[in-house]
Amino acid sequence: MKARVAGRHDRLGRTELTSVMRRVVGGDPVALLGLDRFAGAQVPELRAAASKVWGWSDAEPVVGIDPDLLLAGLVSARERVLDVARRGGRILVATSRPASLLALHQVFARLGQSAGGHLLDSGEAGPIQAAGRASVRLWWIGGVAVLTDGATLLADPGIEAIDELLFTVPYPDLVIADRGYAGGALRAGIEVVALADLDAIALGLAACRGLPVTVVPVHERRPASAYRALEPLLAVPISPDAP
Repeated sequence: MKARVAGRHDRLGRTELTSVMRRVVGGDPVALLGLDRFAGAQVPELRAAASKVWGWSDAEPVVGIDPDLLLAGLVSARERVLDVARRGGRILVATSRPASLLALHQVFARLGQSAGGHLLDSGEAGPIQAAGRASVRLWWIGGVAVLTDGATLLADPGIEAIDELLFTVPYPDLVIADRGYAGGALRAGIEVVALADLDAIALGLAACRGLPVTVVPVHERRPASAYRALEPLLAVPISPDAP
């Protein structure tokens, strides 16, 4: 893809990815993204998840994401959002990467709301301790919850903020999120659509183990404008009966 939201990774190499896998196996909370430790998990199982979900094999010289799997993931995610929305389900959207992924999450939020879903938006929540700061809040921007210190939007794994988020809103039927927001929602037993880079491999392992998560494999630190190429696949349906 010209927008480089899939394909060869500029940020992750084999060494970094193997380190994340080992941390998942070791039960590191940050690598697990708020999920419970996976019983019996070993690095070969995580390598298999990387291949199935992101299309990367450790036999390849470089780390990357298969663009076809990104597109397939987006289509599957769209169908899950529409299915929940058309039944009037409650949908919560949050991102831990607002500089890059906020606009794309807003497209998901509009899709769900347009199809009849109840978009959960409390305006603000907190204060809480997160992102290495003593007091931050969750604000909703265009239907998407993000962490802020009141002056800037903060990138944060979301592991500390997810509990406050779920406490603030009615129990969701679907969460659309990334990193710790997605992992924490899964831990709470909620269905999730998760935008996930390869270092969020715990979410791929969760999918391979049958947890209710639809993973959209994508580079998560590209400029926000790069993700516009994906928006046509999330087009708002003309009517609730549209395919």
